[in-house]
Amino acid sequence: MKQLIWAKLIPIQPQASAGYTLKGVQYKEKLESYFPNLPKLTNYMKDRFAINLHFNLNSSRGHDSKGDLDNFIKLITDACTGHFWKDDKQVDEIKAIINRYSAQNSVNIAIYHFITELGRKGKSHQGD
Repeated sequence: MKQLIWAKLIPIQPQASAGYTLKGVQYKEKLESYFPNLPKLTNYMKDRFAINLHFNLNSSRGHDSKGDLDNFIKLITDACTGHFWKDDKQVDEIKAIINRYSAQNSVNIAIYHFITELGRKGKSHQGD
């Protein structure tokens, strides 16, 4: 079973997917600029997680929006590292949708943690 722990619609810059080519400190700084003020929910740091992502991209310039869906997903999981989980390998499930014909650039993020039938957080999600 999953429990929602955080959800928000966040405006994103159109070139956000290009951030993945940076390394180390530059990459982390770029992520912080794209997603300022992410909460630190440290009480969930050892859990297992699921993420629902709905990307809205504006293609009003007459051409397809740049950025592959997998790069946008990586951008979000990396940005959330240290805020929700210690390592993005704790994310066991990702559902992502991309709408390339939106009026604005944004991502709707919903983060869940798994709860076992025994009421213990994060250990397993088999049977979901």
